[in-house]
Amino acid sequence: MHIEKNEVSIITLEKEIKVFGLSHLKTGIDPFALWGKKGDILRDVKHVKTPPTQYGIWTPPHPGGDYFVGAEVTAFEGQDTAYSTFTIPPGRYVQVTFNAQSIDQLLTEKIWSCGVEGIGERAALLGVAVNEDDITVEIYPDGLFEMQYPEMFYLWRIKES
Repeated sequence: MHIEKNEVSIITLEKEIKVFGLSHLKTGIDPFALWGKKGDILRDVKHVKTPPTQYGIWTPPHPGGDYFVGAEVTAFEGQDTAYSTFTIPPGRYVQVTFNAQSIDQLLTEKIWSCGVEGIGERAALLGVAVNEDDITVEIYPDGLFEMQYPEMFYLWRIKES
């Protein structure tokens, strides 16, 4: 039985997260088509953190910025230079956790209705503001496509005064 999850919380990343993968601006590949290259990324990556977590990262300005698809690594050294690297900085973030009844529903309907829409208002209910002109991080846990009720996360960096 599916129980819908749509939770918003504040988290602190104590350490940076290193991500190795492909950049839309560097490759010229459509942002959504980059996900078709995830097999190449996982094949070519060195120092992948296990279990492998995959990330989609939007950078400002929105729209018109970059989209980056990659896997978390423990080190950038020795990586193939045809790829790109991105570092998610430590700090406080609003985390949105949500699930769906199917992977199709998660990636078409829920990703926008739960992960993006109304984030400013939802953050305000936690007493914080997010920087909507900063990076937006999509987190795709290992095994996502095998989950009975797939679940993913969004991170939005909190504006610090």
